[in-house]
Amino acid sequence: MKFDLFSRKEGKGYVPIDRVRELADKGFSEAEIIDILRKEGFSPKEISDALLQALRLGVESKPKKEEKKEEEVEFEELPIEQEIENYPNEEYIEYLVASRTAELEEKLREFSIRYEELAKKVDEFRELVNQVITHKEREENEVLQAIKELKESVDGMKAKVSALDRVLREMLPALIESVRILGEVVQKMKE
Repeated sequence: MKFDLFSRKEGKGYVPIDRVRELADKGFSEAEIIDILRKEGFSPKEISDALLQALRLGVESKPKKEEKKEEEVEFEELPIEQEIENYPNEEYIEYLVASRTAELEEKLREFSIRYEELAKKVDEFRELVNQVITHKEREENEVLQAIKELKESVDGMKAKVSALDRVLREMLPALIESVRILGEVVQKMKE
């Protein structure tokens, strides 16, 4: 069983074309006009008929050569009159909803693409940071290893110098004694 949106007998009993034009002249969008009329007690059929008639009157009263102005009513952006007549009232509303949601879906697709691009850039940045950190850690490890090797080398030199010092201390008195004896021998030979 199909639900007939316009079969209810609600509403005010007339089509509010003048009210639609008045609201449009004040700059209200189509969705805002529909919401206002609904709150004022008009039925969906009365609202739809008012929008269609306001559109027809706007199209018929507009001179053919006149260019669109920015302040013109948004209804002129709706499908042309022949296209509107191809839709029963329920389908027309579905068409309007579908066209509006299509715009929203396009915006969501654009947002999704931008989000994916941003996520990709964040991943690339994260990878770059990890490479820098790894490189710095490698450099730090190399510096620490060089310091360790230098310390071991210095410790080895200290041990050698200490051993040399000990040997010199032990040999120095004997060397001094040998030099003194040689000096005496040289002295005796000169005499």
